[in-house]
Amino acid sequence: MKHVQIEEIRVFPPSGAESEAGYFCNNVETAVRIALDEKGYIRPELPRGLCDFSDLFTYSGEWKNGGHETCLNNIGDLDVFERASQLLAQLGLFEFKENLDRFTSFCRDNEERIDEIYEMEGEAAARQLFYDFDDRFWEIRKKSPDLDVILQNWLVDQPWIVLDPDVPKWPAQYYRETIEDHPLKQARKEAVRRERMAENLGTTLAFWQRVRDSLGRSA
Repeated sequence: MKHVQIEEIRVFPPSGAESEAGYFCNNVETAVRIALDEKGYIRPELPRGLCDFSDLFTYSGEWKNGGHETCLNNIGDLDVFERASQLLAQLGLFEFKENLDRFTSFCRDNEERIDEIYEMEGEAAARQLFYDFDDRFWEIRKKSPDLDVILQNWLVDQPWIVLDPDVPKWPAQYYRETIEDHPLKQARKEAVRRERMAENLGTTLAFWQRVRDSLGRSA
């Protein structure tokens, strides 16, 4: 089968206002999500660096939505944070990177503890585990340029970004119409479905094992 690759992302030019940098980044993120989630592409088939941008923009957005507890809940995959960290290093944002690396290590090293607190004490108690990372992020953010502006400027410099005033300012439908389905879309969709079924089964079995272990300790 002929290799299929997305070579460029066409996007409406940024307005120049720093307050609207997030809209530009979000439009690029929309193209990423449609390509990966709807059109059947995988990360290596998108332009180099585009998915790293997506990981970092997603992390930043989830932090704005509710802090690092929300990041863990809504993203979950620690590989996303590790890839975002790599782009932070490339951008020279080493304080952000250090905080994200500490958060990722904490989540990996304390996975069972975090799950138990969610199950036994609830979300409010679990959220307190991440206050240190939230406070540090906020301290760095107050003295740094806006992350959306940094990402927008980085995107504009990428050879695979094409600034096109004919692209709609709200381009979701445009990308659905212009990004072609990958030839392996259906096969990949079915593989993901099977993988998720296996993961759900494993999660359920692990939960009941922890319940049995807990009951055994209290007996």
